[in-house]
Order: sequence, then structure tokens, then C-alpha cells
Amino acid sequence: MPVSLQTVIETYLADEAYHATWKRNVGERDASLVRLRPIIDRFISRSSTMSVFREELDRGLRAGDDWGATGTGFLMELNKLAKNYSAAGETALRRLLDGLTAANLGQRIEEFHAFAVAQKQQIKGNSAVSPGNSAFIMSMFAFWLDRDAAPPIYYVSLRRGIKRLIDAGVIQKASGLQLGYDAVDVRSAVSHEAVVQVISEVAATDSRLANGPYWKEIFFLWVDQNPGVLVSENEIEIGDEKSATATIIPHEPLPATPPALLRRLIADLRRHILIEDELVRRIYHGLLAGHVILSGPPGTGKTELARLIPELLWQREVSAGANPDPQGPTMATQRVTTSAFATRLVTATDEWSVRTLIGGLAPGSEGGQPVYRIQYGHLTRTIFDNWAISEGNPAGWSNPQRKSVRAPSVLGGGEEREFRGRWLIIDEFNRAPIDLALGEALTALGGSGALRVPVEGGSVELPLPRDFRIIGTLNSFDRNYLNQISEALKRRFAFIEVPPPTRKRRGEEQAIVLAKALKDVAHLSNNQIQVDTNGVVRWVNVVSLTPQQDGTYTVGWGSPEPALRAGFGFLWNVFEVIRIYRQLGTAQAIALLRQMLIAGVVQGFTAVDQWASALDLALCDTVADQLQLLLPDELDVLIDAFASEDRATFVARINATLERLLGSQRRLGAQVGALNVAIEAQGVDDQGAPLARLSEEPDAYASQAPRLSEAQVVALFHWQNAGYPLPTFVRRLRAFKAERGL
Repeated sequence: MPVSLQTVIETYLADEAYHATWKRNVGERDASLVRLRPIIDRFISRSSTMSVFREELDRGLRAGDDWGATGTGFLMELNKLAKNYSAAGETALRRLLDGLTAANLGQRIEEFHAFAVAQKQQIKGNSAVSPGNSAFIMSMFAFWLDRDAAPPIYYVSLRRGIKRLIDAGVIQKASGLQLGYDAVDVRSAVSHEAVVQVISEVAATDSRLANGPYWKEIFFLWVDQNPGVLVSENEIEIGDEKSATATIIPHEPLPATPPALLRRLIADLRRHILIEDELVRRIYHGLLAGHVILSGPPGTGKTELARLIPELLWQREVSAGANPDPQGPTMATQRVTTSAFATRLVTATDEWSVRTLIGGLAPGSEGGQPVYRIQYGHLTRTIFDNWAISEGNPAGWSNPQRKSVRAPSVLGGGEEREFRGRWLIIDEFNRAPIDLALGEALTALGGSGALRVPVEGGSVELPLPRDFRIIGTLNSFDRNYLNQISEALKRRFAFIEVPPPTRKRRGEEQAIVLAKALKDVAHLSNNQIQVDTNGVVRWVNVVSLTPQQDGTYTVGWGSPEPALRAGFGFLWNVFEVIRIYRQLGTAQAIALLRQMLIAGVVQGFTAVDQWASALDLALCDTVADQLQLLLPDELDVLIDAFASEDRATFVARINATLERLLGSQRRLGAQVGALNVAIEAQGVDDQGAPLARLSEEPDAYASQAPRLSEAQVVALFHWQNAGYPLPTFVRRLRAFKAERGL
């Protein structure tokens, strides 16, 4: 039987700590309206331009950051509108804000959504304003302009809180309400009015609820953060189910794997992911020492590594009886996971708190009455999995026994297996306020050996298993936009960079990219692309890829040579040139090729020019927006590389760019560093002669800029191969440069 809305409200009203926090926030928001309202009025009256309006809003909001509007859903969307929409964006926004009130909010949302959808057809990729943010943007402005009427602000938490109440049967779905996967959608006047109706019915349930202009946001955020309150007592599941087949094991430090076995296990790992042996060993050694963060650009396999390494590198080989192969050893062996580790994977968000990782009081229902119970977080639950203890009996935590864990195997396709223990993986580590979320766990991770965990009436120390580890992943591209990690936390982790493969592994990476992309589009090929049970990928008369024991593929192209071979070669040349300035992972190469292949497979391309034109558009759709933050000199080189008509022109242009940087030693040094990395990776020119590095001495270019020889340019930028025009992609790069100039 579902919990009643009245019970939910009673529990919400009783959460004194939550309301105390919001009392302070409400005062700060009201004070900030004094800054924000004049900024909007100046824009509406044409006293400021779109770019000035955007800058003033940025300063006004960041002065207090009280509205949750400084992230991707609001300020960054307005930034796109200012930078990418020219006069059309400014005109549309000014018209929509002029006279905006709570009464016409639904209609303005619908108009802004229609504008965003229409413009998205012309402004591709992440440069376009997301139509899905129309309700949030318009409702935020409507509240600032019409606070007394207090229209709902369409935060994700408000829309998700309503959806939670509907899914739990606590409230009824109103006519016209649009339900998304995990939240209600607001795109039109009808869907807005349906939300207003739902909110009115909730408010009518208890007169104490609607006690101020912000109550809607405060209440539905609380519902979203406390899903346990919507579950009746007999439905509540506390902790993970414990397997009766778990084994009591010694409590010991994390052991080293025998060297000969480790070599074989690393070889197996490299069948799953393209990675250097030395890098795997660095991660392995880091884990022997303690906790590890895997950092690097997107698409380099950090999350996959974090899941595979604990399960694979601590496996053991045991006797499986007589070996049927007379040429092999006397006894056969098999791998077991009883000495390895399962993992719990969680993805960090900016809403994390101590309760997310450690635990705290969470509302629930008992006999129709609101109650609070301790709800444990991801870290605490993972530690519990390793101990043979009762979560409900803290008195027995002081000297627990280690036990094995039964869990799904990543390598075994989800098959349940027995492991020595379980580790925690925190994906996108610094997207969360991680220092805040870990709280007192910093002390435990620093070597105290025990985590202080909340229990009824206080807190108790929960020992950390000596072989327990946390692995985090960190996207280094977003480092400037994400929550900063404190020095105290950095001392508790080893930070290991996972870069993309270098040009020296070109053949291996190309084959993997080609195989995976073809598998992804096989269903579109009218059975021309097939994958057999041995993993062989075949495109009839075009190409075949056969997997090898070391995880690589043998590539066989059709005869006569298909147009795709030249098209794929051109794609790879372009991709490697982009990598000089933007480290893109193998996953980005797969996405780029997949996009190009879809066009060719569906339309039946037979000419290289067709593949090249498809690549031009695929670059815009999958790669271009990741280049938006490149500096002007880097964009200059890429534009010249893809737009110059002959080799001599490009050689002259890139050397002219280096000459212009002579007055900026920092940028010149960065250019030289990027070019040298590519020179080392390339190794030799097209004649097989070693490529000479550029000097990186601080005073080497005091009066004369470095120069690239024609041989260096040909090798680094692939001018030894005939290129094809990329007009659309070059236009995007030029637009990015113009934005940086502004």
C-alpha cells in the first residue's frame, strides 16, 4: 500500500535541519534580486547588448551563486545564445523576456522551445541551445521578474520530485502532464499548466506547506533527495543481500601477484583495452600502495580499466587436472576470482553529500507515520560487503571477520562469481564536491584504518579492510569546470594519467576502431557486414578483421581496393593531426568513424569523394565541439592544415604562425611542446629518416622563432597523402577562432 501524501508532507515538515539550511538560502536569494532585476530590465529596454547582458548576469549570479543557475542549464546556455546565434538569439530572448510573468510563462516556454528546436537544425552539436532547457531558463527569468506570483522554477529536482510522487502513487497524473524517463517534461503551455495544477493540489493537502515563494522548489527537491519516504515499511531494503555461500577468509593486506602470472594477466587485460604494459604496471603498483585516481581525456578507457584491473590482475591459477594437450604441461590450470575483487561503480554528481558516500538519517514511513532511519552511502555499503557482520548490530563491528563476496563478473558477462572482496569505483570523481562528500572518511583513507559511520544515537568506527581500495576516474578535459580537489585529498590518492595511444600504435588502434565501428553499424548494412561467433568482422568485398590472441586484429582489405580504405586512411590522418592539440581517446575515433560509416552504409557509397564528404560532416557532429576551447594559434594551424591547397603554402603558413608567437614565449613554448610530442610519436619522416625535435630551451627563441622543415610538416600533418576538402569543418574552426578573438 503506497505512502500517503500527508505522510510525506509530515515527514518533510519535521526535517528541521533541511529547513534551517533553506532559511539561510531564501534570505540570500531575496537579497540577490536587487542585483539581478536591473540587469534584466536594462537588456529588455535595449540599454545593454546580449553579450553585456550575459556578462552582467554572470557576475551577478556568481556574487552569491544562490540560484543554482551558474552551470550548464542556464548560464552556459545563455553563453551559447550570445556567441552562436548572432542577432537572432538576442532578438528572440529580448522579445520573450519583455512582459514575462507567471501568467504567460507557459506560452513563453513553448515559444522558446520552438525557437531552440528550429535553430538546432542550423547550429549543430553542443554549440546549440538545448531545447530541453527552455523551461528552466524561462521559469528562472519569470521568477526574477514576477517574484510575488512565484511561478515554479523548473529545476530538474522539481520535475523529478513530481515524477517520484506520481510513480509512487502518492499523487495522480494531471491531464496534459508529460512524463519523461525520470522527470516530468515541460515544453508547452499545456504541460506547464498541468504542472501548476499538480502543485496546487499538493499545496491544498496541508496549509503549512505553501509557506513562501520558494516552497515548491524546497519541497520537491526534498522529495527527490529522499526517495525512501515514498516506500512503505515492508518494501524497504536495507543494505545488499548477503550470500549464504560467502567464505570466511584471512584479514590480510593486498598481496602482490606472482611476476610470471602477472605478465600473463596483463596480456589478457590488453586483449580488452589498448594500453601500454608499463602503464598497467604503474596502476597495479599504485593499488598495491593505496587508492588511485585514473585521469586523462575522454575515451581513453579509464572506467573500463577501473572495472577490469581489480577483477583480473589479482586472479590466481589453480590446478584443473591432467592437461589433454600432450605438448603442454603435465597439469592444466584454470583462473579463479576468489583472490580477485568485484567492484561497485557509482558516478559522482554535484549533488553528493556526506550521506551519499558515508550515510545519515533518511526519512521513511512506519505504520503510516513518518520515521527516520540510518541510510548508508556507497562507501559504507561497499565496506560492509567485505565483513561478516550485521549492519544492524554496531556492537559487533569492532573486531569483524573478513569474508568473500559473491557478485556479477565484468569479465564473465554478469555471471555471479566468488571474489575475495569488493572495491569502490567513483566515476567522474571531481564532478562532485568530493571533499565534502567524504567528510571524516579522509581520516580513514589517510591511514587511521577505521571509518566513523552514523548509527542510531551517535556514530561507531567501522574498520577498513586492509585490502580495500577506491579507484576514481577523472576527465582532465573538464578540470577547469569541475569541483576542485583539496591537497589533503590528493595526498591520499596516486594520480595516474591514462593518455590515448600514440602514433607508434597506429596500426593496432586503427584495426580496433574499424572493427568496433563496423560492429556498431552492421544492423544497417542489409547483412553485408557480419560478425561471426569467433569475433571475425566481415564486410563483403570490402574488409575483414580477424581477432588475434593479443587482442589486436588482422586487417584484410578487398581487391580491387575499396573506396573505404582511402576514406578511412584520410579520416585517420585528420584525426592524428587534431590529436597534436587535443588528446582524443580511441572512443572518439570510434564515434567519428561510426558517424561516417552510417552515411556510407545507408547510402551505398562507392567513391572516395563520397566518404570524404561524409567525414566532413561527421567531424562537425562528433569532434568539432571538443575543439572549441583551443587557443587561436592552435586553431590557426588546424585551419591551415585542412584548408591549404598545397604543401608549400601550408609550410609557409605554419612557420608564419610560429613567427607571430615570438612575442609570447608561453604560447610559443606550448606550440613547440605539442609539436615535439607529435615528432616523438611519429619518429621518422616519409623517407624513414629520424625527425629532429625542436629545442625547448627557454632562451632558444629569444630573437628568432623555430621553423619546421618540409619533411617535418609532411610527417606530422600527413601532407605525403592527397587530402580532400573539409569545408564545413573548416568553417566551424574559423567560427571558434572568431569567438576566441571576441
